[in-house]
Amino acid sequence: MKTVCFSFDYELRWGVRHLHRGDFSKYKKELDGADAAANLLCDYFDKNQISSSWATVGALALCGWEEFFDLCSINELNLRSNFIADTSEFKKENERYYFSPATVRRIASSEFAELASHTFTHLFCCEPNVTEQMFISDNSTANNVYLSKFDHQVKSLVFPRNQENFLHCLPELGIKSYRATEVGDSSESNTLRGNTIFEKVRRVSSSINPFFVRSSAYNSSFTRASLFLRLNLPPFLWSLHLARIKNELRNLRDGECLHIWCHPHNLGSDTGTKLRRVAEVMDIIIPCRNNGDLEILSMNEIYQKAIDQEASL
Repeated sequence: MKTVCFSFDYELRWGVRHLHRGDFSKYKKELDGADAAANLLCDYFDKNQISSSWATVGALALCGWEEFFDLCSINELNLRSNFIADTSEFKKENERYYFSPATVRRIASSEFAELASHTFTHLFCCEPNVTEQMFISDNSTANNVYLSKFDHQVKSLVFPRNQENFLHCLPELGIKSYRATEVGDSSESNTLRGNTIFEKVRRVSSSINPFFVRSSAYNSSFTRASLFLRLNLPPFLWSLHLARIKNELRNLRDGECLHIWCHPHNLGSDTGTKLRRVAEVMDIIIPCRNNGDLEILSMNEIYQKAIDQEASL
């Protein structure tokens, strides 16, 4: 059967703090609306009974800095971040950009949303100074938070910035599958140094090329990213983006997955327009599901399907 997967990297400011650090005036509108957008997106997928994976930064499940620093010291956070944070970042007034336990609980309670991991602190796993032990410690903390607060065992992982590393550690952490980088992309080109202007242009060009196909076979270890959903494109480029998705579906084969992903904060500004664009994408995909041409599965559901297929061989 052909498969489509949606994954959402839910991270709030953890995903951009390396860019803006203590300056909360930057990317403010998107982050101010990100939490509401996440809830609306989850509501839409629930209403339409669409499975999805929410790769969530573990710290978001906490109530504030006091609880966070009981689990991770400032020195540890600085090591994991590869920069020394100004303590003004950790003011109580900024907590809403870093913590959203109600939304994480909303995701965890959904019948259709898989609560997956995006590490505890949005750890960049291929950056300098990030060690295997740091990776294990950070992810173990995320796992413990989900277990203690939601009685939930995380089974899927999305590497922040798609920096795949330490794959041999995943079984120790109880992780069954992860989202691999898109064909033609790499962990190196997603590092802070490797993410050059050329790489950024290449990714955008690929996303609006209606003849590109990046869907690929899945297995019991990973499902590979196919397309970053670019909801902010101008109308003409958006039409090309939709044409790319239609072409992916036309060329999708049994045993392959079209894996579409984005961040809820991508819908944080002009949320209504962007939700309508999500609906346009689903208007292409849902009829195929309803006709029995494909399945829409979460990452863990794809893992289970791959396990069943491998057992039957």
